[in-house]
Amino acid sequence: MTLAALADLAEVIGAFGVIASLLFVGVQLRQNTKQMQRGEANSAMAQGSAIRHLIIGDPDVAALITAGVRGGSLKLEDQLRLNAFFSEVTFLAMQVWDRARNGLVPKDEFERTILANLRLFLGSPRGVAWWANGKNAYWPAFVAALEAAIPELAAAPSGTAPQGPGSAVAPPADAG
Repeated sequence: MTLAALADLAEVIGAFGVIASLLFVGVQLRQNTKQMQRGEANSAMAQGSAIRHLIIGDPDVAALITAGVRGGSLKLEDQLRLNAFFSEVTFLAMQVWDRARNGLVPKDEFERTILANLRLFLGSPRGVAWWANGKNAYWPAFVAALEAAIPELAAAPSGTAPQGPGSAVAPPADAG
């Protein structure tokens, strides 16, 4: 075998080595992406768990949310607590929406897991009033997506509040 033939053979072997290396890097990137997505999903779950555990573990909080969503009479301090709850669940929803939009969690994660609860809370008269007063605290693209998914939110002009006894809406809680 001549030196030229050995050089050609080395080039072919080198090309196969480069291809194998690229395939290996591709597999590693895919695995890393899946791990990152799992970590993001776990992070979103942990953030939501704090709210769920509060509702599960404290009957007063569950009663407050139920009364607020059903339109029951609330004292001003309870209305403030309800607004803070609306703010927390909406901020969490925005984080999941952003993760889904950026491919960090499955694209349908927001629709499957978040919108049903948001419809229950924010679709109520108090939720609509809170949203009308507080939506400017959220990203405009998220506001548009949420109003498209929950038509009641888009129907209420900014600064409105429900009418009737016990329906006063306190200033919106901080979104962060």
